[in-house]
Amino acid sequence: RDWDAIVAHWLAPSALAALPSTAPLTAIAHGGDIHTLRRLRLLAPVLHALHLRRARLVFVSEELRAIARSAAPRLASWLATAVVQPMGLDVAHFAALGRAPTTPPTILVAARLVPIKGVDVAIDAASQLATRARLVIAGDGPERAALAARVGSNPMIELVGEVSATARDQLLREASVVVVPSRVVASGRTEGCPMIALEALAAGVPVVASAVGGLAERGAPIELVRADDPPALARAIARVLARPCSEAELRAAVVDLDWIDVANRLVRNK
Repeated sequence: RDWDAIVAHWLAPSALAALPSTAPLTAIAHGGDIHTLRRLRLLAPVLHALHLRRARLVFVSEELRAIARSAAPRLASWLATAVVQPMGLDVAHFAALGRAPTTPPTILVAARLVPIKGVDVAIDAASQLATRARLVIAGDGPERAALAARVGSNPMIELVGEVSATARDQLLREASVVVVPSRVVASGRTEGCPMIALEALAAGVPVVASAVGGLAERGAPIELVRADDPPALARAIARVLARPCSEAELRAAVVDLDWIDVANRLVRNK
C-alpha cells in the first residue's frame, strides 16, 4: 500500500515488517522487543537494518537506549538522535474520573500475572502492612493459580481477574494508592514504562513503584522502592497512605504525556 508514513510499535515484528516499504518509518521500542532481541543476539543486526532504512527510532525509556547502544556501539551517534518518550494517554479522561477512595483504603495492582510484574511482592507486602488496607489485584495470566495460593484465605486480598477499561476506571476512583512492583527477571529484562502508573497519576492517585525501568527515570512524585523487597514496599505504601501527595502535584507529573503532545514528539520531534 502507498502509506504516507508508518509508525511501528515494537522493533520486532512490526518494524521489521515495515522495512521493505519506502514510506517514512518511526520504530518504537517498548522493552520486550529490545530484551528479546538482545537475548537472541539479534539486536545489533535489527538496529543496523533500521539505520540503513533511515528509520526514526523511539525508546520508551533511557535504559532501553543504553541497552541498544551497548549492543551496537558503532551506531552511537544515530542512537543519540533517538527520541526517549513514554507512550501517551488521554490525560483529560483520567483527570475527569474523580476520586472515591474506600474505607479501609484500597491498594490497586493492575497487571498481567507474570513474573516480571512482581505481583507476589505486592501480596507479601500487603500481608506485612500494619495499616488495615485492602489489596485488589486486577489482571490475569499464567501465575494466577500460584498467586491465589499465596493469598490463601486472607480476606483483605482479592484477585478480580481481567477487567474492562470501565472497570479499571472505577478501580482507580476507589484506590488510595496504585502499586507497580515490577522486578528485573533472570534474563535481565525490566519493564519499559508501565501505563497503569501514568494513568493513576493522571487520575490523581498516588503511585508506589519499583525503581526499575522507565518509571525510575520519571522519579517524583512516584514513590520508588527497591525491587523484590516486600518490607520496603510495605513501608512505602504506609508512608503514602499516611501522607499522600496532592492530586494537583500528581496530575502535573504527566501533563506532558497527553497523546496530542506525545504524537508531535514521536512524529515531528517537537
